[in-house]
Amino acid sequence: MHENNFWGQAQSKGFNTGMIVRLGLALAVLAGSVTLAWTLLGSHFARAASSVNTVNTHAHPWSIVFDAQGNAWVAEPNCNPAPVCIAPPTGSIEEFHLVGGLPVVMNTYTPAAGIFNPTSLQLDGAGHVWFTDPTNDAIGELTIATNTWTKFTAGISANAMPFGLALDKTGNLWFAERAQGGTGKIGFFNTGTHAVVETAVTTTTGQPDGMTYSSATNTVWFAEDTAPKIGSFTATTNGIIPTPIAEHTSNANINPPNPHLVTLDKSGNVWYSEQGSDMVGEMNPTTFTTTQFSAAGSICPTPGVTPTPCTNTYIDGISSDSNGTIWFDETQTKVLGSLNPANGAVTLYPLPQAPGDGLTVDPQNNVWVSMQFSQVLGELPAGSAPTPTPGTSPTTTPTLLTGPVYKTWYFAEGRVGGGFNEYLSLDNPTTNACQVTITYLYTPDGQGSLTKTLSVNIGAGTRYEEGVDGDLGTSSHGFGITDSAIVTVDNTVTPACTGIVAE
Repeated sequence: MHENNFWGQAQSKGFNTGMIVRLGLALAVLAGSVTLAWTLLGSHFARAASSVNTVNTHAHPWSIVFDAQGNAWVAEPNCNPAPVCIAPPTGSIEEFHLVGGLPVVMNTYTPAAGIFNPTSLQLDGAGHVWFTDPTNDAIGELTIATNTWTKFTAGISANAMPFGLALDKTGNLWFAERAQGGTGKIGFFNTGTHAVVETAVTTTTGQPDGMTYSSATNTVWFAEDTAPKIGSFTATTNGIIPTPIAEHTSNANINPPNPHLVTLDKSGNVWYSEQGSDMVGEMNPTTFTTTQFSAAGSICPTPGVTPTPCTNTYIDGISSDSNGTIWFDETQTKVLGSLNPANGAVTLYPLPQAPGDGLTVDPQNNVWVSMQFSQVLGELPAGSAPTPTPGTSPTTTPTLLTGPVYKTWYFAEGRVGGGFNEYLSLDNPTTNACQVTITYLYTPDGQGSLTKTLSVNIGAGTRYEEGVDGDLGTSSHGFGITDSAIVTVDNTVTPACTGIVAE
C-alpha cells in the first residue's frame, strides 16, 4: 500500500440469481445512418463459497514468494513503505507451510543487529532470501542457515527507494527504483559480485513499482505507479539495458490512470492492478493492446435501500493461478477477488482485515494474501474459485472488432440492480484515441426519471468495459433501475476519432 489508506467496512455478499439483462435496440437515424447494437452479457458476481484461513505474523506482512516445497516466505517490513517508512522498527522474514490445510508459522527470522525493512522478496534456491529495502536504499540478503542479514547500498543512488524485485534465470536481480520526487530507474544487482547498474526509465517521473519476470522470453516487466505505463526490457547478464526502455500505455481512462503491481498468467499475458480504481488490466505481450475488466458491479456500492458508493476503491495485489483465473484484492471493502477472463465473472471472498500488496498463488493454487496493518496472513484453499470455461482461452486478449465504427450508439430496455449486472463494451479498433460521452436515461424503481452524463477516454486499439451498475449507484444486489444509454463520440475533444464499436 501507499498513501491511500481508505479502509471501509466490508460489504455483505448477495447472490446474483439473474442473467444479464438484454440490451434492446432502439432505432435511430443520425446523419443518414442507422446504428443498432445489442448484447447478452453474463453474470459478473457470485457468492464466495469458501472462507479464508488466517494466521498471525510476527510483524506487518508485505510480499509473498514460495520455495520449491511450496512453503510461503513473507517479507515483513514492520511498517507501511509508502514508499519509505519514517524511523521504523526492524522488520523480519517468516516462513509458513500448510498443516491440515491451515497456514502455520514454520520459521521466523529477525536480524541480530541493524535496521532492516524487507519489502519485496526473491529466493535463489541456494539458501538465500534476497529483498528490497526502500527505507534504507538497499538490497538485502538473508542467509537462511545462519540467520545472517547483509545490506548492500554501494552503487545504489541516494533516495532510490528500491521496491519491486525480480530474479532472472541467470541468478541476477532486477529492482524497481521508486525515487519519489526524483528520477525513476531500473536497477540491476549481480548476486555474486554485488555490482549495481542503474538505468533511468523513459518516463523519468513514472516511479517504477511492481515487477515480474518471464523466463520463457527473458523479459522483465514493470508497472509505473505515477504514469499510465507498463515497461519491458530483455534481461542482460551485465545489467546494461538498451535505452530508451520500452513503455506501453496501460489505461488512461481512470484517475489516477496508473498501474500498480504486475503479474503474468500461464500464457504469458501481462496483468496489472489499477490501484485507485475498480479495474484490473490485461496487456497482450506481443501487440501491447490492453483490455480492462471492471469489478465495480461486485465491490461497489455497498448494498442497501440507499447504497453508499465506495469512492476510494483501491485494487492492490494481483496474481494468476494455473487455471487462468486472475486474483486481486481490494482494500476499502476488505475483499479477495477472483476474475474469470473468459466472461468477466467476479467472485469475492471477505477478509477479516484490509489487504495490501502481498497476494500470490502457490504451486498448488492456494491463494495467499497479506493483511499488513493487522499483522495477519490469509490463505484461501485451492478450488475455491469457479474454473474458467473449458475450451476457452481465458487469457487471450479479446480480438478487437474491426468495424464498422460509428460515432453514436443507442441502447434501450436495460436493467441494473435487483439481481442484474449490465456492462457497456466500448471498442476502439482505430489508431486514434476516442473520447465518448455516455448519457444514461434511467428510472429507479418507484421513482421518477433521471439523466446522468459521463465521459470516458478509450485509447487507440483498446477495449474498455464500463460498469453500468456502478455508474447508476447500484449493484447486482442493490435496488433495481430501468435504463437506456446513448454513447456518442466527442469530436471536440478527439477530432481525429472516426468512431467506435459499442455493445
